[in-house]
Amino acid sequence: MTYLFLTILIFSQLQGQSSLNTKVVAGKLSVGAPFDLVMEVLYPNTAKVLGPIADSTGPFMVIDQKIKTHTREGNNTNIYRLKLAGFKPGELPLPVFKFLVSNKDKVDTLRSDSLKVKIVSVMSPQMADINDIKPEEKFPNYWLWIIPGAILILALLVYLGYRLYLKLRKIQELAKAPPLPWVEATNSLNNLPFKEWLDKGLVQRYYYALSEILKRYIERRFEFNAMEQTTTEIIHDLKANNIPYREEFGGFLHKADRVKYAKLIPTYQEIEEALRQAKELVQKTTPEEKPEGKDDVKKEIN
Repeated sequence: MTYLFLTILIFSQLQGQSSLNTKVVAGKLSVGAPFDLVMEVLYPNTAKVLGPIADSTGPFMVIDQKIKTHTREGNNTNIYRLKLAGFKPGELPLPVFKFLVSNKDKVDTLRSDSLKVKIVSVMSPQMADINDIKPEEKFPNYWLWIIPGAILILALLVYLGYRLYLKLRKIQELAKAPPLPWVEATNSLNNLPFKEWLDKGLVQRYYYALSEILKRYIERRFEFNAMEQTTTEIIHDLKANNIPYREEFGGFLHKADRVKYAKLIPTYQEIEEALRQAKELVQKTTPEEKPEGKDDVKKEIN
């Protein structure tokens, strides 16, 4: 009877906990070859999961993401299947993905395991140097016109084939590419459980999520490692690169830091204004698209 009671007690405690298992599904990998990273998040069915969030993907690119949810008694399991590709040879550590699991007034942060994959170069090891030029060959006179004409036609076919290859490759890359930075940031901001968090008084968590979304947008949009920098370092890089609306970005991140770390209690109006301001900064720094048929040049607001 005592053993049965302890078993029931341990099982009831585990039902309220969250866990994350990580595994890689890959064979022999070369540069640019896709492989799968599978992450299983176990959490109570009363909780909500936000993620995956990566501070930096480094030499890897996320080219696809799928999610399935399985429901059991007291718990849910989200299975995230990310398709990645590495663009640097060697034994490389995979990026660490974070999940925020909110259950009532408690927030758990789960991190994926630090796994490694080995990526080999696509260049053959036998290619040590360029082969020597072959000696000149003499042709009969009548070939002097036929051969250049054939070479010209062949070169034209190769050129047209290469142009078609580039076009098809660009279409494939666009189909597999992750969402554009401004699209990803706007979707993340729109999907924040704003009302629910404020009703529970989770103001610090709300500002933390806002600042993380904005840092990831800055990193992808302006191409510097903002996720691993402090607010002071981010502002320095924004100024050094003459980024538009740098003062507004800096002011927003400073205000968020005061709420997160200095325990500043903003008013309800300031809280609503923070979400509106984050969306406005993303909108104002979204590149303008040129009309179809003209050069694809992005014009930024200075």
